[in-house]
Amino acid sequence: METKFTKGEWMLSHRENHMGMYSTEVYDEKGEIVCTRAWHEVSTEKRFKTDRDANAKLIAAAPEMFDALNEIYEDREAFAYLFESQQDKVIAALKKATE
Repeated sequence: METKFTKGEWMLSHRENHMGMYSTEVYDEKGEIVCTRAWHEVSTEKRFKTDRDANAKLIAAAPEMFDALNEIYEDREAFAYLFESQQDKVIAALKKATE
């Protein structure tokens, strides 16, 4: 499938922004920012925490996950071994990423 998103490996780090605050940034191999995850609180029973790091890790893994799903989709023999519901999920995820 043809992709329009930034190619290559994506990484993440905590970087200081122009206001002296820190955010989690996902960036490509050239250091160009793909997205920035700002702090937001998630309420727990005992305290507040953030899911910013977990979300950034998922975003940074997106190109590899896309490649894995696309490889399964293009390998018709392997794809045929999936249950129909799994095939539908693979196709839906690839469409969501490319349309």
